[in-house]
Amino acid sequence: MERKAIFVGIAGGTASGKTTVTEEIFKSVRVGSDNEECCMIPFDSFYNECTDAQLADIKNVNFDHPEIFDFALLRQTLNKLKMGQDVEIPDYDYTTCKRKAKPILKKWSPLIILEGIFALLDREINSMFDFKIFVITDDDVRLARRIQRDIIERGRSIEGVLKSYHRFVKPAHIEFVRPTMKYADLIVPRGRPADSARNKIAIDLIVQSLESKLIQNGFDIGSKHNTQLIGIGRETHGQALHALTLPETSEQVKIMILK
Repeated sequence: MERKAIFVGIAGGTASGKTTVTEEIFKSVRVGSDNEECCMIPFDSFYNECTDAQLADIKNVNFDHPEIFDFALLRQTLNKLKMGQDVEIPDYDYTTCKRKAKPILKKWSPLIILEGIFALLDREINSMFDFKIFVITDDDVRLARRIQRDIIERGRSIEGVLKSYHRFVKPAHIEFVRPTMKYADLIVPRGRPADSARNKIAIDLIVQSLESKLIQNGFDIGSKHNTQLIGIGRETHGQALHALTLPETSEQVKIMILK
């Protein structure tokens, strides 16, 4: 049997908790008989390098617009993974707004996860995914998280964060990010560590679905696989997985909201 990797796209607004959801899946799913780890591809690694002119006027650079990303390189990278090859991705430096000289090696895995605000934006990339996930969180909560993150981790001022949010982040979310929710097979609420217990059902469903698909594709996931989902009835579990894995059509997008 030819073994085919599973591709998952995880999108959502800034500070929605999509990275946390990705990490929860990463911790829960092990693939292959040796419990290999899945291959995680951060969308943010594919920022274009800023030009000298942009660096000279960095405050006016919109880092939340699709044109700032290298979609061509991302497509090329995912296609190589589709062919079973290891890949190298850029190591983007947020301080210099340039790529470091040495790229990051990502080894092929039976499970490939792309995570980022525009993970579901590109039609060609969308066609590669077996599962598409959107993490949704209240806008006020996301703004509060972004303020905290940018001040603590990136040394920015409250005034600067708010100005950037209203000028760049919010408009980009409304125009580009939020509309991609219609492509999702599964919508997950919240996603941050403090809230992870409340969306455990969503994470468990995703993990169970991925493990089942890995087995269908010929991979031995070993003792990590559990065919029963604790805390959810077998009938409910089956209906949920059926809704999650139904093929998407142009007339109707199958979306299940878990709360």
